[in-house]
Amino acid sequence: MVYSVIERMAATLPKEEFDLKSRLTKCIVSIILSAFVFAQTVVVFANDAQAQKIVTSYEASTKTFSVSGAIPAAKRKFVAVIIAPQDTAIESAIDLANREVVLKTVQIDTQGKFDFEIILPDYADKARYKYFVFANGETKYSMFSTAKEEAVSSYLSGVNGGGINEAKAFVANSATGLDDGKTKNKEFIASYILAVKPEVGYTAEELINAYLTGEGLSYVKSGNMTTGKFLEKYCHYLDKDYLSEYEKLPLKTQAALTEAFKNNAIAKDFDTTYNNNLFVAEYVTANNATALRDVVLAYFEANDISLDAYDEIDNDVYQEKVFDELYKSCSSQKLLADILDAFAEEVENQQDAADSVGGSGSSGGGGGSSSSGKGGFGADSAVTVKPSSDSAAPTAVFKDINTHWAKSYVESMHKKGIINGFTDGTFKPDLNVTRAEFAKMIAQILALDTTGDSDFSDIADNSWYNGYVAAVAKAGIVMGTDGKFMPDKNITRQDAAVMLARVLEYKGKTYNSESFGFGDEAKIAEYAKGAVNGMAHLGLITGYNGEFAPTDNTTRGQAAALLARACDYIQ
Repeated sequence: MVYSVIERMAATLPKEEFDLKSRLTKCIVSIILSAFVFAQTVVVFANDAQAQKIVTSYEASTKTFSVSGAIPAAKRKFVAVIIAPQDTAIESAIDLANREVVLKTVQIDTQGKFDFEIILPDYADKARYKYFVFANGETKYSMFSTAKEEAVSSYLSGVNGGGINEAKAFVANSATGLDDGKTKNKEFIASYILAVKPEVGYTAEELINAYLTGEGLSYVKSGNMTTGKFLEKYCHYLDKDYLSEYEKLPLKTQAALTEAFKNNAIAKDFDTTYNNNLFVAEYVTANNATALRDVVLAYFEANDISLDAYDEIDNDVYQEKVFDELYKSCSSQKLLADILDAFAEEVENQQDAADSVGGSGSSGGGGGSSSSGKGGFGADSAVTVKPSSDSAAPTAVFKDINTHWAKSYVESMHKKGIINGFTDGTFKPDLNVTRAEFAKMIAQILALDTTGDSDFSDIADNSWYNGYVAAVAKAGIVMGTDGKFMPDKNITRQDAAVMLARVLEYKGKTYNSESFGFGDEAKIAEYAKGAVNGMAHLGLITGYNGEFAPTDNTTRGQAAALLARACDYIQ
């Protein structure tokens, strides 16, 4: 709509500046106005591939505004530019008819390229101007200052060689032509100029850019402007298109980014400041511990911050627990320094915990723990332990299973990445397994999507097993009782059989649910009898001396055996 109007209008106009009063009828002005007002609602830089190719600049000494670009596969024939004093309200045809409002249209060549200049008239003497560039349905909007480099040059030596007082004096002096007469935190602008000063000192152009960037940030700091509005309005003085990245962020992260800019210190340059605050915003809005881990590790790697202490935690269970613990309070963090301190402290805590466990191991799958003292089962949640040179069973993956009945099953599931052991090289096959741990193993075997949240009332969103339980529940493998899952309760043999039977059903397998003939069949719960009998008929579960012992707990070795047999059967 916008472009159809502009094209029809532009096709009748010479490719040069024109005064709306003398060139257009009131009717056409009204059409342009409707197009202009509508265009302001267009998402700025909505298309990265196109918007990044619209380049604007202003040379104050010659009052020349330049526009260039290349629009891939351009369907439109013209680029249109509107320039107006920053404080000029454009709400009616009368406003557009102001002689200081400039409109220019330029034809795009056959390759989609354009390159032209607009020389502001002599009467254009305002400190700030705003502009809109319309190209192939995209809009670039920003403002520019008319301050001349020569007006700033006399302050360079003072700012480059001095401290905060010299920076304050520069900011306060209206002779620079930078002040737009609006209320702003000039002390903050001076601090920003000092903080981002290049080692070799400013050039006049760099000093102007620093002033204006600091000005925009001062509005964000005071709560008078969002980060998004700042990135839009001041993009002319930023070295890259931050707005496109910003607009891809979830709304809650955008809001958190504005808060981060309010609360955190400025860095050595704007890019560092932006990325630091983006990290804080993504940290406080992380949806789960896994997302938090990804945010933290990516930030550390991008900024070449050492992860040696974290890597020295020689157990994936405790590495994951770092983020489980951090997630509990991440939404309340405001300062980058506090986040980094919290990470360092939690790494130390989990290193101590891992060291203190030693031979007794830890629970978990995905970074969780329980009082049962069991080892991790998840491929992404427990350390893979190679046998040590003094292992009692050099032929086994784990030194305590060489003579255990479940040895082959443990090694098979370990090879698949489903179960792992402890830092002392043991597996502890006779320790019990919780319902959450068993659910995680099933989710991994079936390669279920674990990004969702569980609806069970006793599953916290920040628990390590939340996604795994949610996945197996969605697949119909677990049902819970009265809206609860009881994740930390040891899983009984009959409940393990029920879950295993549902795995088979999920994979389209059938089984014989008639009585298998266990001597203690009467002790098996009614809801579990069909599953126990069916899994026994298939040979996936076995008993003790003709009995099943349905309410006994399932051990790590038994879990490995059940799942290894199930894997073989459903493949």
